[in-house]
Amino acid sequence: MKKKPLLVIPVETRVRELDAKLLLAMVALNNGYDVVTGALQELRYQLDLIGRGIYLDKSIARTKRAWFEKYVQNGFTVAALDEEGLVYFDAETYRQLRIYRESMELVDCFFAWGEDQAAVIAPEIGTLHERVKITGNPRFDLLRPELRDFYQEDVKRLREKYGRVILINTSFSFANSANEPTALQQTFSKYPIEKKRPGFFQEWMTAQHQVMDSYRQVMPLFRDRFPEHTIIIRPHPSERLDFWEEITNAMPRTFVVREGNVVPWILASDVLVHWNCTTAIEAFLLGVPPIAYRQVRSDIYEQPLPNSVSFHAFTPDQLLEMIDSAICRELKDSEEEAQRKKESLRRHVVSLEGELAAERMIRELIPLSKKITRNRPVTQKGIQLAKRYWRKILDQVDSSRHVREEYAAGKFPDMGAGEIHEIVSRLGTCLHYGFPVEVEELSRNCFSISVKDHEHGRAVCQ
Repeated sequence: MKKKPLLVIPVETRVRELDAKLLLAMVALNNGYDVVTGALQELRYQLDLIGRGIYLDKSIARTKRAWFEKYVQNGFTVAALDEEGLVYFDAETYRQLRIYRESMELVDCFFAWGEDQAAVIAPEIGTLHERVKITGNPRFDLLRPELRDFYQEDVKRLREKYGRVILINTSFSFANSANEPTALQQTFSKYPIEKKRPGFFQEWMTAQHQVMDSYRQVMPLFRDRFPEHTIIIRPHPSERLDFWEEITNAMPRTFVVREGNVVPWILASDVLVHWNCTTAIEAFLLGVPPIAYRQVRSDIYEQPLPNSVSFHAFTPDQLLEMIDSAICRELKDSEEEAQRKKESLRRHVVSLEGELAAERMIRELIPLSKKITRNRPVTQKGIQLAKRYWRKILDQVDSSRHVREEYAAGKFPDMGAGEIHEIVSRLGTCLHYGFPVEVEELSRNCFSISVKDHEHGRAVCQ
């Protein structure tokens, strides 16, 4: 029996990426693939025994080049997208931070969020631009009305538990980093922008500290002004939780929470308060008013796109008044303004209507899969042997690996095959797929997903 093509989908940040990556996995299964997915760090130990296939990475930054070389040496075809490619400071800064031609040279297909991102990266990658496919990102598929039922039970549960919610999404991944300072500095030093613009990251961190302090000062005002609401603070996946917990410990009905995908939290809230956060765009598309609190402003370190769909508050009083209006359902754009904002987003996100981004991506991968021959099956025993081998080697050559792995583990807490199966089953229902799915745990936080009987599926990508 001919082996199915294999798609490997690593997940770095579980709360942000997992649901969308599993949506992509379901569309892949519906088009004849087997899928291996799980925590990024765990998958890296296993690739030499998984067998040839397509490996889908989350960026083409400079830090990826050495990894891509290893994947190609193991017989993989590399595809990539950029999870951070929707919002950025400006085109030149984005290219210096996130786009590296030598990484792109090892990628057969790069998935762009929209026309804007594709145009922005063109000067950096030159003739490789023909490998760029404008597809959108599956994360935004889950915002669309036809898939929103996927989160229906989560939203109901959150409303029953917390009542009416004011959601505050923080984005201070440098100023309040969960990573070790030395590891953070090592990461900074690898980016070309640090040589071209010395001090860029340190100044960015300083800007975050200033904004974070303005948020810290306004937190008690929320509790006094809105006693009937629950205040939920949702830190960025790379932030420490204890900073916010210390601030809010004495505040009733105020919680620091980072569980699950952000979408049901937005849908369960009356308003979203943010700074420099992609969730502002998600809230706008979900019909929840986003407010950018900008008491501290920066010409360099603010990202235009989230601000372009947000209401703006520049003082604590303005912020409280806007939240009041949102709670009363009075903070809203005119129909003309809302339509203008959505039209502007279409250049940034191609998949707001029509085919899902996941469907567009699989269509582009199918021709690449035809060039690959699976040379070995995925086996649990083989995976365990590979992990022991690679960890022994890495311990010898990389003394700081354990620090990074502890940080990575915080971004992908342990989960089991049952949880994966429950998510993909719900996604299958939303997609109107009729085939049964089998999930096997290959090792800690690594899973194979396959179709027991694909004859019941319906191909969506020809």
